[in-house]
Amino acid sequence: MACRGWNRARTPSSRTTSPRSVRTCADRESCSDSRGAVIAYRLARALGAGWPSGVALVLSAPPDGFPDWHLLPDPELIEIARGFGLVPAAIDDDTLTRFVLPPLRFDLQSISGGWGPLAPIGGPTHVMTGREDVKLSRPAVERLAADVGAGGVLEVAGPHMFVCTNPDDTARELVRIAETMEHPCETGR
Repeated sequence: MACRGWNRARTPSSRTTSPRSVRTCADRESCSDSRGAVIAYRLARALGAGWPSGVALVLSAPPDGFPDWHLLPDPELIEIARGFGLVPAAIDDDTLTRFVLPPLRFDLQSISGGWGPLAPIGGPTHVMTGREDVKLSRPAVERLAADVGAGGVLEVAGPHMFVCTNPDDTARELVRIAETMEHPCETGR
């Protein structure tokens, strides 16, 4: 789950960060957004004492609630996927059914049951949320942050999928986290 939302297409421009900062971010963080945040947390929890030192877990756009969408018929799952903005309009329903729904169903089934027991992982943990996220209330995200031992909630402008709608601000926040890992005394974190 290493930085599912961090790829070349979303890498910030040179105006926002230096190449060294981007490399440092990718080397020091494991982050995932939405459904992937649950999987990344479960993996970190399963690693226990094996969590690598000097690496932060970033739970980005964590979900609230885990409906059994993987059990829905194709037309209903397509409607949900399109409603969340997960699929470009240019992809027709047949292509969606053949190529997108199978891995989406697998992802959805893998998070069935939600977060599982919540506890700190024993390493630096951060929870990031979109300021305009209507899918997860602020009290719910604050409870999640407290339960997983995060130092608080980091906000980025945007909705639930702020990683896609606001990649530059998301990248700046990730770089800031990585920099605090390098110099914890200078940043107070």
